[in-house]
Amino acid sequence: VKGTSHGTGAAIPLTGEVSVSGADRLKIDLEIDAGGQKFRFVSTVDGAKGWVKLGGEEAKAMGKDELAEEFRPIIGEVLA
Repeated sequence: VKGTSHGTGAAIPLTGEVSVSGADRLKIDLEIDAGGQKFRFVSTVDGAKGWVKLGGEEAKAMGKDELAEEFRPIIGEVLA
């Protein structure tokens, strides 16, 4: 994946990989360049569990509501 995110109103370049395995496993691994600062964003969904890791921070588990709200629509779009 190579592109530009405009979610914050600014153009933010990103590169990375998106992997899908079945209907309930997803991994997004991106390198983001925000204002000259590069950092890595990794999110993983494995069935009813999910984690997010930003930069050098430890991975944070997602709650069920966050998982459903944030990642189920993405899985649907990737598989469509």
